[in-house]
Amino acid sequence: MKNLRILLWGVSGVGKSSVAYEVSCALKILYVEGDNFHTDQAKSKMADGIAVDDQYRYKWIKKIIDDVSSKNGNFILACSAIRCKHRLLLIRELAINHSFELCAFSKTLTKRIETRKNHFFSKSLLDSQLKDLEEDSFSKKIMTENLTIEDVTKIVLELCD
Repeated sequence: MKNLRILLWGVSGVGKSSVAYEVSCALKILYVEGDNFHTDQAKSKMADGIAVDDQYRYKWIKKIIDDVSSKNGNFILACSAIRCKHRLLLIRELAINHSFELCAFSKTLTKRIETRKNHFFSKSLLDSQLKDLEEDSFSKKIMTENLTIEDVTKIVLELCD
């Protein structure tokens, strides 16, 4: 198999985790969930509607890099990575060769967040994430609006081929 190091990024509710899981199964590669690297304290803050700051985000990104760097092989990483400097750090340090921004309209994202079960992210933080989101010119943008997880997975697989 060719070298596949994939970053799926975007705001909460856009489908990163679901699509990354499906892609990892289809390609038989490691699935890395960025949310697993948040501290319990940060998860509690976000559940209470308190946004994390860039200083925390940087430490969080470094934890992901340290963990993934210790593993060999292909992977897909689902991670909000809403700051361009953090994506560039991930791409450089992890030799990521495919970066995809998943996006949808705010109303759809809110609806998806409201229907999730057992997730720490408060819907009240969505506006904050959208405000902090920095676009880039190197990621492929996939609008997930009106698409199923299977549809988005298929698009990612085709773009990685």
